[in-house]
Amino acid sequence: MALFLSFYPISILVFQGFRGCETLDDYQVDLCLRAKIVDDAFYIFLKEVQHKRKNKLNAFDLVTLDKVRQGISTDLFEESVEKLCREGLIKSQSSAEKKYVLCDLYYEIAKQPAYIKAYRVKDLQTVAGCFEKANEVSMKDFVAAFDGQLSKDQVRYLISKLETENLMTVIKAQKYTRYVVNDELIDAKENIFSQFVRLLYENFNSP
Repeated sequence: MALFLSFYPISILVFQGFRGCETLDDYQVDLCLRAKIVDDAFYIFLKEVQHKRKNKLNAFDLVTLDKVRQGISTDLFEESVEKLCREGLIKSQSSAEKKYVLCDLYYEIAKQPAYIKAYRVKDLQTVAGCFEKANEVSMKDFVAAFDGQLSKDQVRYLISKLETENLMTVIKAQKYTRYVVNDELIDAKENIFSQFVRLLYENFNSP
Protein backbone atom coordinates (compact mmCIF):
# COMPACT_ATOMS: atom_id res chain seq x y z
CA MET A 1 0.00 0.00 0.00
CA ALA A 2 1.32 3.44 -0.86
CA LEU A 3 0.66 6.54 1.21
CA PHE A 4 1.14 9.84 -0.61
CA LEU A 5 1.76 12.95 1.45
CA SER A 6 0.81 16.18 -0.27
CA PHE A 7 -0.26 18.24 2.73
CA TYR A 8 3.16 19.62 3.57
CA PRO A 9 5.17 21.68 1.05
CA ILE A 10 8.46 20.25 2.16
CA SER A 11 11.35 20.81 -0.21
CA ILE A 12 12.85 17.37 0.28
CA LEU A 13 12.12 14.27 2.32
CA VAL A 14 14.57 11.44 1.87
CA PHE A 15 14.28 7.86 3.09
CA GLN A 16 16.52 4.85 2.87
CA GLY A 17 17.51 4.13 -0.70
CA PHE A 18 15.94 7.31 -2.13
CA ARG A 19 13.94 5.36 -4.68
CA GLY A 20 10.73 7.28 -4.04
CA CYS A 21 8.81 4.51 -2.21
CA GLU A 22 10.26 2.66 0.77
CA THR A 23 8.81 0.20 3.24
CA LEU A 24 8.28 1.92 6.56
CA ASP A 25 7.27 -0.90 8.90
CA ASP A 26 6.27 -4.53 9.35
CA TYR A 27 2.85 -3.82 7.85
CA GLN A 28 4.48 -3.06 4.48
CA VAL A 29 3.17 0.50 4.41
CA ASP A 30 5.08 2.56 1.89
CA LEU A 31 5.58 6.29 1.92
CA CYS A 32 5.89 7.69 -1.60
CA LEU A 33 7.43 11.11 -1.91
CA ARG A 34 7.70 13.32 -4.95
CA ALA A 35 9.55 16.57 -4.39
CA LYS A 36 12.00 18.85 -6.11
CA ILE A 37 15.41 19.04 -4.49
CA VAL A 38 16.06 22.70 -3.75
CA ASP A 39 18.88 22.20 -1.24
CA ASP A 40 21.55 19.75 -2.36
CA ALA A 41 23.36 19.96 0.97
CA PHE A 42 20.19 18.97 2.82
CA TYR A 43 19.70 16.02 0.47
CA ILE A 44 23.21 14.76 1.16
CA PHE A 45 22.81 15.43 4.89
CA LEU A 46 19.61 13.36 5.14
CA LYS A 47 21.08 10.62 3.00
CA GLU A 48 24.09 10.26 5.29
CA VAL A 49 21.99 10.42 8.46
CA GLN A 50 19.51 7.80 7.27
CA HIS A 51 22.22 5.50 5.91
CA LYS A 52 23.92 5.30 9.31
CA ARG A 53 20.71 4.58 11.22
CA LYS A 54 19.19 1.21 12.03
CA ASN A 55 15.93 2.87 13.10
CA LYS A 56 15.17 5.39 10.38
CA LEU A 57 13.85 8.85 11.12
CA ASN A 58 10.10 9.07 10.70
CA ALA A 59 8.11 11.60 8.68
CA PHE A 60 7.63 13.92 11.68
CA ASP A 61 11.38 13.93 12.32
CA LEU A 62 12.10 14.76 8.69
CA VAL A 63 9.51 17.54 8.58
CA THR A 64 11.05 18.98 11.76
CA LEU A 65 14.54 18.86 10.25
CA ASP A 66 13.32 20.66 7.15
CA LYS A 67 11.58 23.34 9.23
CA VAL A 68 14.77 23.89 11.22
CA ARG A 69 16.70 24.13 7.94
CA GLN A 70 14.34 26.92 6.89
CA GLY A 71 14.81 28.75 10.18
CA ILE A 72 11.34 27.91 11.48
CA SER A 73 11.17 27.61 15.26
CA THR A 74 7.41 27.70 15.81
CA ASP A 75 4.85 24.89 15.74
CA LEU A 76 7.48 22.16 15.74
CA PHE A 77 6.71 18.58 16.74
CA GLU A 78 7.87 18.53 20.36
CA GLU A 79 8.60 14.80 20.42
CA SER A 80 10.74 15.11 17.31
CA VAL A 81 12.53 18.17 18.69
CA GLU A 82 13.42 16.31 21.89
CA LYS A 83 14.54 13.26 19.92
CA LEU A 84 16.62 15.22 17.40
CA CYS A 85 18.24 17.33 20.13
CA ARG A 86 19.04 14.22 22.13
CA GLU A 87 20.64 12.59 19.10
CA GLY A 88 22.56 15.74 18.17
CA LEU A 89 20.85 16.29 14.81
CA ILE A 90 19.62 19.75 15.81
CA LYS A 91 20.93 22.12 18.45
CA SER A 92 20.25 25.47 20.08
CA GLN A 93 22.66 27.92 21.64
CA SER A 94 20.01 28.87 24.16
CA SER A 95 17.36 26.54 25.56
CA ALA A 96 15.41 29.60 26.69
CA GLU A 97 15.07 30.99 23.15
CA LYS A 98 14.19 27.64 21.59
CA LYS A 99 15.69 28.60 18.22
CA TYR A 100 17.32 25.69 16.49
CA VAL A 101 19.84 24.94 13.76
CA LEU A 102 20.88 21.67 12.16
CA CYS A 103 23.96 19.88 13.44
CA ASP A 104 27.46 20.70 12.20
CA LEU A 105 27.38 18.00 9.52
CA TYR A 106 24.85 19.95 7.44
CA TYR A 107 26.87 23.17 7.59
CA GLU A 108 30.07 21.33 6.73
CA ILE A 109 28.34 19.97 3.63
CA ALA A 110 26.81 23.36 2.79
CA LYS A 111 30.14 25.09 3.52
CA GLN A 112 28.50 27.84 5.55
CA PRO A 113 28.27 28.60 9.27
CA ALA A 114 25.13 28.12 11.34
CA TYR A 115 25.87 31.06 13.62
CA ILE A 116 27.63 34.39 13.50
CA LYS A 117 28.45 34.96 17.14
CA ALA A 118 25.20 34.08 18.95
CA TYR A 119 22.97 34.82 15.94
CA ARG A 120 21.58 32.36 13.44
CA VAL A 121 22.72 33.24 9.93
CA LYS A 122 19.14 32.93 8.63
CA ASP A 123 17.92 35.45 11.22
CA LEU A 124 20.58 37.98 10.20
CA GLN A 125 19.73 37.46 6.53
CA THR A 126 16.05 38.10 7.21
CA VAL A 127 16.72 41.30 9.16
CA ALA A 128 19.13 42.53 6.49
CA GLY A 129 16.51 41.76 3.85
CA CYS A 130 14.04 44.04 5.64
CA PHE A 131 16.48 46.95 5.44
CA GLU A 132 17.19 46.26 1.79
CA LYS A 133 13.47 46.66 1.07
CA ALA A 134 13.00 49.85 3.09
CA ASN A 135 15.19 52.46 4.75
CA GLU A 136 12.96 52.54 7.83
CA VAL A 137 11.52 49.32 9.25
CA SER A 138 8.87 48.92 11.93
CA MET A 139 8.63 46.10 14.45
CA LYS A 140 5.50 45.03 12.60
CA ASP A 141 7.61 44.65 9.44
CA PHE A 142 10.16 42.50 11.26
CA VAL A 143 7.45 40.30 12.74
CA ALA A 144 5.88 39.86 9.30
CA ALA A 145 9.26 38.91 7.80
CA PHE A 146 9.65 36.18 10.42
CA ASP A 147 6.06 35.01 10.14
CA GLY A 148 5.89 31.27 10.69
CA GLN A 149 9.52 31.15 11.80
CA LEU A 150 9.75 33.04 15.09
CA SER A 151 7.19 34.23 17.59
CA LYS A 152 6.61 37.95 18.11
CA ASP A 153 8.51 37.85 21.41
CA GLN A 154 11.45 36.08 19.78
CA VAL A 155 11.58 38.74 17.05
CA ARG A 156 11.46 41.57 19.60
CA TYR A 157 14.28 39.98 21.57
CA LEU A 158 16.38 39.47 18.43
CA ILE A 159 15.97 43.09 17.32
CA SER A 160 16.82 44.41 20.78
CA LYS A 161 20.04 42.35 20.77
CA LEU A 162 21.02 43.61 17.32
CA GLU A 163 20.37 47.14 18.50
CA THR A 164 22.84 46.64 21.35
CA GLU A 165 25.36 45.47 18.75
CA ASN A 166 25.04 48.92 17.12
CA LEU A 167 23.82 47.41 13.87
CA MET A 168 20.72 49.59 13.93
CA THR A 169 19.31 52.64 15.64
CA VAL A 170 15.79 53.58 16.69
CA ILE A 171 13.77 56.54 15.51
CA LYS A 172 11.03 57.30 17.99
CA ALA A 173 8.16 59.65 17.30
CA GLN A 174 4.94 60.28 19.15
CA LYS A 175 2.93 57.75 17.18
CA TYR A 176 5.50 55.29 15.85
CA THR A 177 8.89 53.66 16.27
CA ARG A 178 11.11 52.86 13.33
CA TYR A 179 14.45 51.13 12.97
CA VAL A 180 17.22 52.14 10.58
CA VAL A 181 20.68 50.72 10.00
CA ASN A 182 23.45 52.52 11.84
CA ASP A 183 24.56 54.81 9.03
CA GLU A 184 27.82 55.59 10.82
CA LEU A 185 28.90 51.98 10.36
CA ILE A 186 26.75 50.62 7.54
CA ASP A 187 26.33 51.78 3.95
CA ALA A 188 22.72 51.01 3.01
CA LYS A 189 23.70 50.94 -0.68
CA GLU A 190 26.01 47.96 -0.14
CA ASN A 191 25.24 44.40 0.93
CA ILE A 192 23.77 44.85 4.41
CA PHE A 193 24.07 41.23 5.49
CA SER A 194 27.81 41.19 4.71
CA GLN A 195 28.25 44.37 6.73
CA PHE A 196 26.30 42.86 9.63
CA VAL A 197 28.69 39.89 9.62
CA ARG A 198 31.79 42.10 9.47
CA LEU A 199 30.63 44.29 12.34
CA LEU A 200 29.64 41.36 14.51
CA TYR A 201 33.07 39.80 14.08
CA GLU A 202 34.70 43.15 14.80
CA ASN A 203 32.64 43.54 17.96
CA PHE A 204 33.52 39.99 18.97
CA ASN A 205 37.26 40.55 18.49
CA SER A 206 37.38 44.01 20.06
CA PRO A 207 38.89 44.22 23.56
